[in-house]
Amino acid sequence: MAFDITAFKTTDALADIGIRIANAATDYVATEVLPVKTVPKSHFKWTQFDKSALYSRDTAKASKAEADKASFGGFQTSGQAILHKLAGEVDPQDERDVDNIARGLDEQTVATVMGQLLVDMEVKAHALVTAAGNYPSGLTTSLTTDTTTWNVAGGDPIQVFKDGRKAVRDAGGRLPTTAVVSWETMEALRVHPSLIERIKYTGTQLRDEDIGRLVGVDRFIIAKAQKVATREPVQTLSSIWGDSVVLFSSATVAANMEEPLFGRTFMVDTLYTHRYQDDKRGSGAGRIKVVEMGWEYVQRLVAVESVSSAKTISGYLIQNAI
Repeated sequence: MAFDITAFKTTDALADIGIRIANAATDYVATEVLPVKTVPKSHFKWTQFDKSALYSRDTAKASKAEADKASFGGFQTSGQAILHKLAGEVDPQDERDVDNIARGLDEQTVATVMGQLLVDMEVKAHALVTAAGNYPSGLTTSLTTDTTTWNVAGGDPIQVFKDGRKAVRDAGGRLPTTAVVSWETMEALRVHPSLIERIKYTGTQLRDEDIGRLVGVDRFIIAKAQKVATREPVQTLSSIWGDSVVLFSSATVAANMEEPLFGRTFMVDTLYTHRYQDDKRGSGAGRIKVVEMGWEYVQRLVAVESVSSAKTISGYLIQNAI
């Protein structure tokens, strides 16, 4: 997860631990796909972009003539960050009786709560950027199982990425530079015959940077996070990002500046923790302590078709990649 720790206010030492845990959780990529822009309060205005910034005109003018106004290419939209919070419990009896605790149970509880907050953020990011309804028809494709998917020799990832790059450039005027893929999809690409064929005379193994060069992507974001859909009776892990791939235009300037990139995570600049005691439960060692943690955010696509259409012009969705 990518956070600028200095941009966040924390309410106490536990909140500070929480944001550092989030920043170190590299399996989660939601804020790499949708970079964080901090906002001071939950209701805010933000900028969406269309293609009007690319408007071509003759800018030659006499010194005494008034300059024409440039097209900003953006329009203001109202947004609201939503509170997301969870709580964990600390039993003083455990604090007394459990040996070899690497760190205090308060800190362990914060780590557990933050981990599940990150799972939810990742699931929401995936749902937003892999929903076909958020793309115009020309910016999606679905591969055919066991025929053109990338886990079989008949698949052609180079051509799929080539088509995607052209489609995004034609739609929004900017070449996509980044792709987010699941760990499982990247594993399929690492052994794909069509990619290995391109480097077989170089005497080297196929590396991730070679794959990027071959398919025309500057950077792969490899999403490794998994989730458990049900707690009981059987806990089955599944990849959060599954078999969808998103090719998109990433930030080219400072992360907190306005530009027509693919999407944003708008976050209120405070991560809080709140500790309280459950007076009805506990033991002779003390009452149960509750540690609540939360933050406010909303994830949105930024570069869109128009004021009246929220479909992206800065991303290409590849479904059923493996």
